[in-house]
Amino acid sequence: MIHNLPVNQIFCGDCTQVMKDFPTESIDCVVTDPPYGLSFMGKEWDKALPDQEAFKQMFRVLKPGALAFVMSSPRQDVLWRMLKMLEECGFQLKQSFISWIYKTGFPKAYDVSKGIDIKFIREAFQKEHGRKPTKKELKKLLREKRKVVGKGECGYQVDISKSRKEQGYRPNLTKTTREYDITEPAFDLAKKWNGWKSITGLKPAFECILMVNKPLSEKTIVDNVLKYGTGAINVDACRIPFENKEDKPTVQSTPDLRDVGKKVKKKIGIDKLNFNVISNAKRIQYQSNTQGRFPANFLVSNRVLGCFKYFDLDAWAKHYGFLDVPKASKSERNKGVENLDIPEYRWNKGGVCQQIKGTKGNYHPTVKPIKLMAYLIELGCPKDGIVLDPFVGSGTTCIAAKQLNRKWIGIELNPGYAKIASTRLGNVEVITYESREVSPEKETKTSNLPRCTYKGNCAYRTPDGFCTFKKYCKEKEK
Repeated sequence: MIHNLPVNQIFCGDCTQVMKDFPTESIDCVVTDPPYGLSFMGKEWDKALPDQEAFKQMFRVLKPGALAFVMSSPRQDVLWRMLKMLEECGFQLKQSFISWIYKTGFPKAYDVSKGIDIKFIREAFQKEHGRKPTKKELKKLLREKRKVVGKGECGYQVDISKSRKEQGYRPNLTKTTREYDITEPAFDLAKKWNGWKSITGLKPAFECILMVNKPLSEKTIVDNVLKYGTGAINVDACRIPFENKEDKPTVQSTPDLRDVGKKVKKKIGIDKLNFNVISNAKRIQYQSNTQGRFPANFLVSNRVLGCFKYFDLDAWAKHYGFLDVPKASKSERNKGVENLDIPEYRWNKGGVCQQIKGTKGNYHPTVKPIKLMAYLIELGCPKDGIVLDPFVGSGTTCIAAKQLNRKWIGIELNPGYAKIASTRLGNVEVITYESREVSPEKETKTSNLPRCTYKGNCAYRTPDGFCTFKKYCKEKEK
C-alpha cells in the first residue's frame, strides 16, 4: 500500500493493479476517457469496455462525494453498459450527463445500393469463373457497371493513407478541391435502395461525459465539504463568459411581492399571493449576475449551434487562456513530441505486449482537447485536490491539471502512450508498474519462452525480456 501518493507522475501498468496500492479515499476527482468498446479504428484496446474491477478500485480511492467525469460514446448499447457498470460499482447517477457538441465528427456509413450492385456482380463473376473475384477485379467490374452521371468536388484528402488512419488522423480539409465520379446504380434493386445507408450511418456530433459521484458519507453537503473537500461543484469557475458589453444583462426588475399582497388583501380581504394582480404591482430593480452564464449540461465547440453563446466551451477556454480548437488539433496533440521516435505496442493473441514499430509524434487516435479536460477539472476538483486519470492515454488530462496547478496522477497500460504522455508533460517520470499478482495462465505463457539476447531493437521482445519469435533467429547470436 502506498501511503504517500506519488503525485505528478505517470504509471505504466494495469490501472486496476496500480489503484489497489492507492490509499482508500485519497483522490478528489477522476477525469477520464476510457475505451468505449467500439473497436475504434480496429484498435485492440477498444474492443470491449474496461474490466469492472477497474471502476470498483476507482470508486474505492475516491473521497466521499467526489465526482468522476467518465467519457462515453452516445451509442445506446455502449452507453447503457457503461452506466450499468458504474451503478453496480456504487456510483450515484443522479446527475445528467454533459453533452459535448462538435462538428468535426465524420460519418461511417455503408452504401446499401452499392452493396447490392457488388453482391450481384460477385455472384455473376463466380458463376462464370467458378471463383470469387479479387478486390482489384471487383473494383474494375463495379466501375464498368455503374454509369458515371456527373462529377463532384470535395476538399478532403479522400486517399489518406492507412497508417495515418491507424494513428488517429482524419482526412484534413485541403486548400484545393479534387474531382470524383458520381455514379448511378446498375441493377433495378440497387436503384430502389439508392441513397440508403447502414443504420449506424448518422454523423457523430457529440459525446457523453457521464457525471457520477461517490455517495456522501456525512448527513449534509456542508459537513461533507468541510470534512473531505468534495461533494460540490465550482459554478463560478465554469461560467460561460459574456460575448461583449451588449451581451451582459442590464438592470432588471421583478414584482414587489409585498405590494402584490397588499393589493390582493384590498381586493378579496386576504393577504394572499395572487399572480393575477402582479402586472399592476410595484417592481423592484436588481442587478443580474455579471460573472457569466450558469454552466449547463451542454457544451458546444466550434460554435456549432446558433445559440452557442449560452454553452460556448470555446469562449470559456479563450477567457482562461486555453487553445481554441473543436477537437485536439495536430499542433496541440504533437506539442513536445513532434520529432520524437516513439515505439508503438500491441498485444498479441497470447496476451504478450510487443513493440511493432516506431512512430514520430502522438499517434494516439482519440486525443481530447486540453480545454475540455480543464473545464471538467475546474468544475469538480478543489484547488488543492488530486486529479486521477486511470486511462490517461497521451496525457491530456494531466496537462490540463498541470496548467490549472492541480496535483495529478495518470495511469496508462500501453508503454508507447505512456512515453508520449511523459514527453508532453515535460519528461516526467514514468513508473513501470509490475503487478505482484501473476496468474498461473500468464506465468505459463512466459515461462516457456526463451530469453532475448539480441542487443538491438526487436519487435518480438516483450517488456520483461522474453522472445516471442516462433522461428530461430540467427541475428540474436551476433
